[in-house]
Amino acid sequence: MDGVAWRIHREVAVLLGWGSAILMQFAHPLVARGVADHSGFRQGLLAPWRRLHRTLGAMLALSFGTEAEVAETARRINRVHDRVHGSLPAPEGPHPAGTRYSARDPALLTWVHATCLVAFLRAHELFVRPLTEEERDRYCAETSGIEPLLGIPAGTVPRTHRALEAYVAAMVDGGPIAVAATARRLAADLLSPPLVRFVPPVVWLFRLTAVGLLPPALREAYNAVLPEMSAFWSRLPLHEGLWKRVRAFAATAEADALGGLRRRHLDKTLQEFRRAGAGLPPERKRRLEFVRVELARLQQRFSENVLDATAAFELHVTDGSRLAGVPDAAKRRARDRA
Repeated sequence: MDGVAWRIHREVAVLLGWGSAILMQFAHPLVARGVADHSGFRQGLLAPWRRLHRTLGAMLALSFGTEAEVAETARRINRVHDRVHGSLPAPEGPHPAGTRYSARDPALLTWVHATCLVAFLRAHELFVRPLTEEERDRYCAETSGIEPLLGIPAGTVPRTHRALEAYVAAMVDGGPIAVAATARRLAADLLSPPLVRFVPPVVWLFRLTAVGLLPPALREAYNAVLPEMSAFWSRLPLHEGLWKRVRAFAATAEADALGGLRRRHLDKTLQEFRRAGAGLPPERKRRLEFVRVELARLQQRFSENVLDATAAFELHVTDGSRLAGVPDAAKRRARDRA
């Protein structure tokens, strides 16, 4: 195994593109509806991570598996897709109510495939190393082997990087792509998953890569959703009724009887509510909520600017003395990749 696809998929850093690929998929209203109706994406704390685990397992099997393992993985994917079909209950983007969808639709499968190519290429180039145009073309060509496995007509998926860019641009600009209501609801769960929403560094990194690696038009559309999510989670600890219920329970005999982990959890919850401003007067709560939402917006925009600047950064070294002490092998690799 020495293909470009194999070399890209073996890099752990490529997983940082997973969130971006999923958001791009949600931006197709028919894909989003299929996920909302059939995947259980919003059902339970671990649902998004189970989806990631399944997606990762399938990608690894298709990339590194034997011929038999690849065929079995494809059969398993197709069996799942056979059950995924339905219709839009309401208009979404350019699609009227009643529009039918099916996970076996070659057009939808092509979009999902393209989102993975775009996201994984961008993650690899940003976090691992840049790729030549020839490598990008080879990656697209090598991954096109998915067509017969999933029942996509031959020649449908993009086989060059230029064709991939043209396809995505046509889909987004005047095509079927639109960040509609279902996509916004799914994005809220993806970008603020229950298990990590109280771990700010994890949330920040996931949001940054998920939204920051998107094509510009989709990034702008999803960034418009982030203030709504920030406002919702900022209001939770400031909600007077919720704070009263927490304090009332803490004053009960049942709470006094708690011990060990449960007691520590209750004490920690009370502490976090107080730190979040639960005891502030109403006017100061409103001001605090505004500040938090604005900070979240500015942090995301600043982080995306850093991400863009990093991706665009180039350093041309003409004075060899600046590389004094750098091993010759490292210089040769840098020269080859430039």
